Amino acid sequence: MLEKIIKPYKSKIVLLKLSIYDEKSLVFSRKLTDQYRNMKGIEEKTGVHDFYLGFSFLSVFLSNGTFFLAPLFHYPVRLGSINQYVGFRLFSV
Repeated sequence: MLEKIIKPYKSKIVLLKLSIYDEKSLVFSRKLTDQYRNMKGIEEKTGVHDFYLGFSFLSVFLSNGTFFLAPLFHYPVRLGSINQYVGFRLFSV
């Protein structure tokens, strides 16, 4: 999946193919729909596309008990759907 995102040309990665018989698929689809709507709302209000795929995480535990988890690399992606029956895809930007 990561290889498709970092290629220089635009690639499409299918995250979900909808199935009415699979409950996990429907739950994941609802979460992706909420994320897509939030992302589009922010983009319409601010004009900034700020959606990234993080990869290779660094975890840090401090002596006071604080925990940090930060991605080392960010790849700009766009979440989209062809229609309501296909599911969601990640598009490299």
